[in-house]
Amino acid sequence: MALRRAPSLFPSRIAPFSLHKAPQICLSNRFIGTNSRPTLFPAPTLPAQTPAHQTYRRNFSSETTEQTTQQQNTQQQQQQQQQQQQQQQPAKADKTAKQEQKETEKPNVPDPKDTKIAELQKELLYAVAETENARRIAKVDIENAKQFAISSFAGDLLQIGDNLDLALESVPPAQRTGALFEGIKMTKEVFLQVLSRNGITHFHPKPGDPFDPYKHQALFQFEATNLPTGSIGKVLKTGFMIKTRVLRPAQVGTIKASEGSSADKQ
Repeated sequence: MALRRAPSLFPSRIAPFSLHKAPQICLSNRFIGTNSRPTLFPAPTLPAQTPAHQTYRRNFSSETTEQTTQQQNTQQQQQQQQQQQQQQQPAKADKTAKQEQKETEKPNVPDPKDTKIAELQKELLYAVAETENARRIAKVDIENAKQFAISSFAGDLLQIGDNLDLALESVPPAQRTGALFEGIKMTKEVFLQVLSRNGITHFHPKPGDPFDPYKHQALFQFEATNLPTGSIGKVLKTGFMIKTRVLRPAQVGTIKASEGSSADKQ
């Protein structure tokens, strides 16, 4: 029985690479007829290893050796770094101790930044105090303006009260029971009530009271033996106050020392 050579499944140019040899004979799955036996064909021969395969092996082996050498080199470098760190630790400790000694030996010189911060804090405190003072003064001024806004107007009205007082004093004591006198007196009372509703009160000193320069205005002096020297001897005009401020001082005459008493003292 003659053997036929089967066609190659792979061309010779792109034959696959195999490290073991294939069997020499293979069975063909093609049959000639229905009762025929399978035909035996010799196995295709594979090409030998090419130079490219050999270079691949060499490159692979060289890469593995390079990796191992690199790992060894890195391990050695790490060991050297650890040794250097261990050697540098005592040197660093010595440096820190020396620096601490120098800092303790240096005089306590203030830091310019700290001084600048302290100056800015002082300026801020002064500015806050000035604003608070300005606010307080403004508040007081507003309150005073509300309370004493009618001071000038009330001062002009006081002349009406002075004229009413002069009218009452001009009436003789025997005629003070008439309707005219009572009308003037009632007008004076209503005038004082209107002033009191607006915070204005009057004060009328009496002869013999001590002289107060804040509430009294001395227009003249005269001698009197029955009153102490320096006291009030006569009242010309009544004084008025608005709230706690003197609107008009009382105009008075004071008692002075007599010439005989001054000569006796000398």
